[in-house]
Amino acid sequence: MNHSQPAFSFREVPAPKKWLTAFYHFARLFLSGLFLYAALNKLTDIGAFADTIYVFGFVPEGLTHLTAFAVLGTEIVAALLLMMDRRGGLLLISLLTLVFLLVLGYGIHAGLDIDCGCFGVDDPSGNALSSLRTSFVRNIGLLGVMAFIQWARAHLNRHPAPFACFK
Repeated sequence: MNHSQPAFSFREVPAPKKWLTAFYHFARLFLSGLFLYAALNKLTDIGAFADTIYVFGFVPEGLTHLTAFAVLGTEIVAALLLMMDRRGGLLLISLLTLVFLLVLGYGIHAGLDIDCGCFGVDDPSGNALSSLRTSFVRNIGLLGVMAFIQWARAHLNRHPAPFACFK
């Protein structure tokens, strides 16, 4: 790649695919920005996030902080990879979302009266059980965005760059 030219230019894209390309980049940046925002917001009060993890009952009390840091680290790495259009970012975010859906589904089924903790302690999606349901529906919608990104990649014949930043 010639480093004197930008990595992407709409001038290189045929007219019918310009809108698809624009929506692809918007969806990719929206999704990565959302995950990055959520992770950084939870990072400001890691203790509260660890408490939320503990209340779900999947992780022993002694491992909640380690689990919280692992989840947040994975969210941040996945978001940055997708933001830079690197290989593995979309897969990581998809896997995280599927795990979140399983945990939220369990919480709904068990009737847990807790906040999902998706965006930290001041989760704007609501309170308690309604928050779990709202978050579950939101995550289904995010899976739709992920499916669009993958579909757009196939249609645009885009192949994300390998993880290595320097070559």
